[in-house]
Amino acid sequence: MSSSTVDLQQQQPPSYLDATVDSNKNRHKAEAVLDQCQTYAMQFVLLRPITAIGWLVSNQLVQPESFLDWKCPQMYIVIITNVSIFFAFRGLVKFYHATRTHLAWCNPWPKFLCIKGKYEALLSVL
Repeated sequence: MSSSTVDLQQQQPPSYLDATVDSNKNRHKAEAVLDQCQTYAMQFVLLRPITAIGWLVSNQLVQPESFLDWKCPQMYIVIITNVSIFFAFRGLVKFYHATRTHLAWCNPWPKFLCIKGKYEALLSVL
């Protein structure tokens, strides 16, 4: 054997080719984060139409006496909607933090802010 063949055989493979327990742990962790982000987004997608319909119905049935009237259902619908928005945005931020190193080549921060701005504009219209 030549010395170059021996040198190649003694080199270790790159770490991303190593199928050890650590890579399995990382994969399970990544899948858990992705599942959590999807759950946070889906709860908003499913809950928003319900709260919108509840808001419309409650406005037809009950008129609040003041802005912060705890006796009216509108106050509780607003609280539920805002908590849902908080968790949806938390999922979006978590997804950004999980993927920012892998997407650094395309500079995702301005795109993330643009999506957030469109999202806030949509909510202000609704």
